[in-house]
Amino acid sequence: LNRDKEQSPYQVVFFENHIKFQYPLTSLVPFYLLEKFGVVDDWLFQIYRAVCWCAFIGIIIFSNLIAYRLIRRKRPAINIWPDYVVASATIVVAALLFNPITSGIYLGQIQTILALGFTISLYCWMSGREKTSGAILGIMMLVKPQYAIFLIWALMRKKFGAFTCGLM
Repeated sequence: LNRDKEQSPYQVVFFENHIKFQYPLTSLVPFYLLEKFGVVDDWLFQIYRAVCWCAFIGIIIFSNLIAYRLIRRKRPAINIWPDYVVASATIVVAALLFNPITSGIYLGQIQTILALGFTISLYCWMSGREKTSGAILGIMMLVKPQYAIFLIWALMRKKFGAFTCGLM
């Protein structure tokens, strides 16, 4: 990022440094800011790995909240705790065995944070907070533009609040 202003950053990243960086440059803004505050590369990796672990725990928590809502919706009048305990255990095991998330934690990839964002967005959508869901998807689109497909889906469902919040 500290290169000559005349040279394209893509030229430096892809062709000079031979880095296969698949995200848009906006995803580097947090790293740039941390670097400006004096955070060195070793600390940066440790911070990012800790953030990925927190995201992993958040994925499990919000997945459990989603499961609870789904079970409660299907069986509102009876004791759901046996079903919820099984669902919760399944979610934890599935999260631990899901390679994109566990690899993302180990490598410190942004995919883990994006998975948390999507999980929170889905929970917000199910809770009737479509605008919040759209805003989260909009933030995620800054890193991976393909999340725009969900905003198109919101538009087709005539959830204009979610669509507009996602674009802002």
